[in-house]
Amino acid sequence: MVAGRQDHPRVDRTELYRDLALLESEYLAHKRHVLPKVKMTIAQMIVKGPPHINHCIKRDSSHI
Repeated sequence: MVAGRQDHPRVDRTELYRDLALLESEYLAHKRHVLPKVKMTIAQMIVKGPPHINHCIKRDSSHI
């Protein structure tokens, strides 16, 4: 602990992060393995908007 800082309030974000992870898991369900990894912070997504995800993947027809 830093000297002189004991009187400052602290916020435990553990429960918030746990809830966010649960929401993400419920929302993505079975899609997690097909979506690209997002390397943006929540703050970046608020400013820039959600990441663009290309839903149309061109497949090689020789594998059909």
